[in-house]
Amino acid sequence: MKEPTQQQHRPGQGQQGQPPSQVQQAPPTPQGQPLSAVEGAQRASSSGNAAAATRTKPPPVDHTLSLPNWCSVGAYAAEGAQLYTRMTRSAPGYKVYHNAFWHAHKWYALVPPEQLLGPNDHSASEGLVPSNISDSAGPGGTTTTADNGPQPDDLEEGISVNCALIRLPIANISGFTDGLRSGFMPGTTLLVDFPFPAFPDHLGHWAEVMLPTFSVLLNGHWREDAIGTRGRFVDRIVLPNLRKEVNDWFKEVLALAVSPGVRRGGAPVPPIIDHADLDGFPKLSWLAFENLLVVRDRYTHPDRKTGFIGADHGDLWRYDGCARYVDKTWDVGFDDPQHASAFRAAAYKRTALPQPLPWTPGSAPLPTLPGTPHILTFIMPHEDYPPLLNWQEVQTVLRRVASAHGLAARTVTLSTDAPFASHLDTFARSSVVVGRHGPLLATAALMAPGSAIFELLPYKWEWLGISRLYFNITQSAGDLHHFAWRPTDYRLAHYDHENYTRYRTWTPEECSARECLMELEALLSAKLPGIMAGQPVEELRAPWPKAV
Repeated sequence: MKEPTQQQHRPGQGQQGQPPSQVQQAPPTPQGQPLSAVEGAQRASSSGNAAAATRTKPPPVDHTLSLPNWCSVGAYAAEGAQLYTRMTRSAPGYKVYHNAFWHAHKWYALVPPEQLLGPNDHSASEGLVPSNISDSAGPGGTTTTADNGPQPDDLEEGISVNCALIRLPIANISGFTDGLRSGFMPGTTLLVDFPFPAFPDHLGHWAEVMLPTFSVLLNGHWREDAIGTRGRFVDRIVLPNLRKEVNDWFKEVLALAVSPGVRRGGAPVPPIIDHADLDGFPKLSWLAFENLLVVRDRYTHPDRKTGFIGADHGDLWRYDGCARYVDKTWDVGFDDPQHASAFRAAAYKRTALPQPLPWTPGSAPLPTLPGTPHILTFIMPHEDYPPLLNWQEVQTVLRRVASAHGLAARTVTLSTDAPFASHLDTFARSSVVVGRHGPLLATAALMAPGSAIFELLPYKWEWLGISRLYFNITQSAGDLHHFAWRPTDYRLAHYDHENYTRYRTWTPEECSARECLMELEALLSAKLPGIMAGQPVEELRAPWPKAV
């Protein structure tokens, strides 16, 4: 016998093509007699319940469908892999967090509960489920535990200046992660925490993050600290407090800084996850980072406790100006002069500028352009014009001094939004640059070897050595002169109102005046002959002027 075939049911039709009105009629009785209205309603109700019971239940909602496409929805970790959060620091300049978690704009470390107990709190742990900790060696020689987390002192709560780590006690780590709604970030993620988000266009603070990042990635030691099968390259960049829409200088320097860590033949800049992406991430979900690479900054607590994000930051500013949160022993810049040379060469190549000529200390540096004189550039920012109240008088002095020492003087006005190529071209063509302390000096580290920078510092302005920002960067290159001048008398400084002169007796910690009138002729006349003769940087170096 043939199997009875089931006819396809089309919307708007009953079986055998009958109109819908016939399908809705009450079924007949066995005797063929029509049913009463009550009986028909009961029969229709019972048949409807039976049909509903035979329907399949809708599948459960898959929360991974709501996750963005920049994170993985696959398995969180391989079977038997470490699940607790760990950290490896095999060099002073960086650290790597393993299995770090992000949730609702906060960073978390999953740790065994007993690690949160003090030495006298063991009696309170009687009700805790043992974690079965067994010693094993983690990556980079760090002592860790098999599937049970690090030793208590291995995790630094201060991730970076604006990111703090919260320890979350978890007794059953496998059960917790199995039931977690999370996206997975495999491989290595580079955390770029901009130290001062209130100044998002400050080129100098971007440089003090990017240049050390270049050195760390170029060294390559971080590759040995990464876990997993794809942690030897930077797979993505996280900007927790910035957006992707930054100016051209930021973009170009970022591309140069991360170039040693990207895959050969891949994109020049890995995918960027910015503040907007994190803000749009599902609020009930978590992000698990297999390897979170963090380059050391100057503004995280020296004891790695926390950065400016600390709850007591506002109170501490009143007492010590947040001095306890600044590592004054850590000078930002390149780790090695060879790194500076490599970064400089890559920058010139990226902007199609001729490579700078080499310089041997003791010999006169050659002009940046053959057949042209050395150029002294007086640089002024467009956003804060004029940067010096008597800039015309300063310009006259610079022209007189430049002419006396065989240099051609020029004045250039630049904006921080100008293309990176414009910034680099301005500094590449200059043998000497004179300018006020500010973001425009961020490109000074890329000047040709043997060049010099004269920095104008405001009267009494200082904050925990921050006036040496550009000096530390240029001196890490090893082949650039850098001098500074600061007025030491209030009569050499300009105040917006004569009543403000009462602040002249304030200490540098109390004063933040920015507009100064400075006399440079004596300093320039003393240093330019040695610069043009090619004296070594160490011989010409002068003490940094203090804010007294």
